[in-house]
Amino acid sequence: MVFEMEEINDDFDSTDVTLVIGASDTVSSAAEDDPNCSIYGMPVLRVWRGKTAIAMKRNPGSTGYAGMENPILFKDNTEGLLGDAHDSCETILSKLSDMYMFLHVRYEYTFSTLVQHKRTL
Repeated sequence: MVFEMEEINDDFDSTDVTLVIGASDTVSSAAEDDPNCSIYGMPVLRVWRGKTAIAMKRNPGSTGYAGMENPILFKDNTEGLLGDAHDSCETILSKLSDMYMFLHVRYEYTFSTLVQHKRTL
């Protein structure tokens, strides 16, 4: 799904996790908070309003068009994930898939155990 910025920005207040992939200036809080910033007034995705933002960066200290580090990287609810974004996404997807399978198998086992137990009552 693709949303317009105006459509999605209000949703960040109720978002648990946002993955930021290669979009430094388009998610910079400086565009709204720092009148001296070169991108001040530019529309941005307000990812910093969610519960957790994970910013994927190839190198620490790299900057976007604004030529400054993104202030969201220093917010308490933001984690940095260094490395190649494609590899990082593949790893996250693999781990989530493993967790899903573990929980699914555990649920199936618990459910079947309850059904068997109920039959013996």
